[in-house]
Amino acid sequence: SPFGGGSIVIYRNNGNGSFTEINNRFPGSSAALVSNVVGSDLDNDGDIDVVVGSSGFSSGGVRVYRNNGNLSFTRTFDNGNSPSLWDIHLADLNGDNRPEIMFSLGGSFDQIGVYVNSGNLSSWGNLIPVKSGTNTGDEPRSLHAADIDGDGDVDVMSVNYLSNQLSYYPNSRIGGPQPSVRHLTSASQTRGPRNLRTGDINGDGVLDMISTSVLDGKVAWYRGTGRGNFASQQIIHRYQTGANEQGPRGLDVVDMDGDGDLDVLSTSEVGSSVCFHENTGSGSFSQPVIITNRANGVNLVTTIDMDGDGDLDVVSASPGDNKIAWYEQLGGGAKDSDGDGVNDDEDAFPNDPKETADTDNDGVGDNADVFPNDPTEIADCDNDGVGDNADARSPQIIAGLEAQIAQLQAQITELSKRPTLEQIQDARLNSIVMSAGQNNTATLKFYVEESADLETWTNQGKFVEAGFPLEAGKKFLRFSLKKE
Repeated sequence: SPFGGGSIVIYRNNGNGSFTEINNRFPGSSAALVSNVVGSDLDNDGDIDVVVGSSGFSSGGVRVYRNNGNLSFTRTFDNGNSPSLWDIHLADLNGDNRPEIMFSLGGSFDQIGVYVNSGNLSSWGNLIPVKSGTNTGDEPRSLHAADIDGDGDVDVMSVNYLSNQLSYYPNSRIGGPQPSVRHLTSASQTRGPRNLRTGDINGDGVLDMISTSVLDGKVAWYRGTGRGNFASQQIIHRYQTGANEQGPRGLDVVDMDGDGDLDVLSTSEVGSSVCFHENTGSGSFSQPVIITNRANGVNLVTTIDMDGDGDLDVVSASPGDNKIAWYEQLGGGAKDSDGDGVNDDEDAFPNDPKETADTDNDGVGDNADVFPNDPTEIADCDNDGVGDNADARSPQIIAGLEAQIAQLQAQITELSKRPTLEQIQDARLNSIVMSAGQNNTATLKFYVEESADLETWTNQGKFVEAGFPLEAGKKFLRFSLKKE
């Protein structure tokens, strides 16, 4: 459901890339301003139940819907007193193999609360605060859960938007004293943090932390050093934020290309883009591959095998154009070896950042090919609009003709040294080969100085002869090369 929308919709996967929209399966949801929908098997009966969050400045709530097993749902719990609700997250906090409901409140409340799952979806007991008040952090807009300190239980993490903090709360077990909060970052590292994930980015066996922050445009990771401690920030990518400072928000961490390390996906609201950041090993990342840049206001990205082909596909939500979209992975992961923004499986030149396409399949990239739609031509050295292969004036052809002219010039000079005009008039220049290129005809014109006499040679692919009448007193011929 879109943020602030009044309905919850199921899209059933038909198995062929199409989906069927199913409405009116969640009674009472139309009255809520739905901001979150999360699913999990809350009662361990083998199907997915649904928890819904609704947001409002003076109202808001958490609702639980039990799955009846036939795509119908029954509302079993409704807390209508959770104002300024931002996020809902499900995690097993007490180790009984049943996920608890965690949620965060912003505004003047700044609270993170938990409903303990007893297995009875109609009875959730009293709200247990994880943390409340100013020590929580200002405006906890996103939640995450992981065993950050490595002690065997799941800790709670929050993204505090207004106080520019990534924070975590060590698990002291449900019912124990409120844990002391640990703020892991400050405004010097993250401005407007919006999302948080954990995973072993560098393969050292310790959980690392990954975040997006909208005001400074950062997608970053922090190397875990153990026991809930982290090293300094490392930038994966930095987006432009625009005048309204709407940088990256959506985030997912998963082994997208199946090479054994965790990659990162992020979304940019101002750029309307979903990007893939490949982990090239030990926490180094390649330049982002743009999966799409047409998702207006995109703020969510996740991965799942949508088409059952064994690899992960990408799903995004973009409220600016009211779309939920998915992008099929074609195999081999979204890999971009040359960092030009085009995946290898769509790049005709995957190792050349200057080229991505070869429209005429002549082996020369479109950027370097003067004639990208003509497989017989790639260059036009004299810029006359005619490809070199078809152009009698191409540099290769002209060079050959100039060599022949030089040979001809030497023979004419030799003839001009003869003592009598008659001998010169009777002379013949034999066996001059005119090479004009494939399927072309070139013409040489020789102009006799102060004479109207003209001999024209036309290459016809065989040996030709020509004579040169000279006027008395002339010792040489002046000639020029001209294209017919």
